[in-house]
Amino acid sequence: MKKTQIIILFLLSVNSFAAGSYTLSGTFGCLASPNFSGFINRVTNGTGSSNDGNGLFLFKFTSGSPTVSLSGVSNTINNFEKSNASVKTNIFSNLTHFNYTPNSPFENMYTLQDTSTSPPSVSYFVFVNSGKTMMSIDSSNPDRNSNTICQAL
Repeated sequence: MKKTQIIILFLLSVNSFAAGSYTLSGTFGCLASPNFSGFINRVTNGTGSSNDGNGLFLFKFTSGSPTVSLSGVSNTINNFEKSNASVKTNIFSNLTHFNYTPNSPFENMYTLQDTSTSPPSVSYFVFVNSGKTMMSIDSSNPDRNSNTICQAL
C-alpha cells in the first residue's frame, strides 16, 4: 500500500506546473506538414497564393526564458495547385522571434507565438512520451493548419 501511495504522489508532483514558469529546456527535431483539408478551394480558387509547405526544424528551449530559437529548412509553395506553381526552399538559423507561454490555454498545454507577424501567429503544443515527444498544431488560419511532431535530441 505504501508503494502505491508513493507512486501516485510522484506522478502528481511531476505533472504539476506553475503558471508563468519557463522550465522547458533542450532541443527538439521537428517535422511539419501543412493540412490543407477544408481550405483547398479557398487557395486554388484565388489568384494564387504563397503557402508554407513542409519543413524540418530545430526548436531550442532555454530554461528560465520564454524565447524559443528556431532553425531549419522549409518549402514555400507559390501559386499552389496552379499551372505555374513553384517551390522555394528556405534555410534559416537561430530565429528568436518566437515566445512560448506555459499552461496556456490550460494546464499542460503551451502556446507558441511568432511575434514577427501582426497579429502574432499562434500554435499550441503538448509533450507526450515522458516529455521526449512534442506535438503541435497551428491555430486558425485561412489557408491551412500545420501539424508538427518533434522528438527530443
